[in-house]
Amino acid sequence: AMAASNMIEVLLSAAICRRFAGRRMDLRKPRHLPVFALAAGVAGPGISALLSAGLLHLVEGAPFGATFERWYAADALGLIGLTPV
Repeated sequence: AMAASNMIEVLLSAAICRRFAGRRMDLRKPRHLPVFALAAGVAGPGISALLSAGLLHLVEGAPFGATFERWYAADALGLIGLTPV
C-alpha cells in the first residue's frame, strides 16, 4: 500500500505538470517553475502523505499528525530536490 501511495504521488505530480506546463517541462521558463513547485512540492506529496499517514494510523496506530508531517516533508524534499536532476 505504501508503494501505491508513492506511485500515486508521482503520477499526480506528473499529470499536474503536464496539464499546466505542457509535454515539455522547462524549469527555466517562468511559468513552468511554479507549476513544478506546486505539483511536486505541495499536491503530490500532500496526497501521498495523507494516504500513507491514514493507513499507518489505521493499521499500526501511528499518530496521524506526526506521521503526516514526516511523510510530507520527506516526499516534498525528495521530489523537489531530485526530480530536476
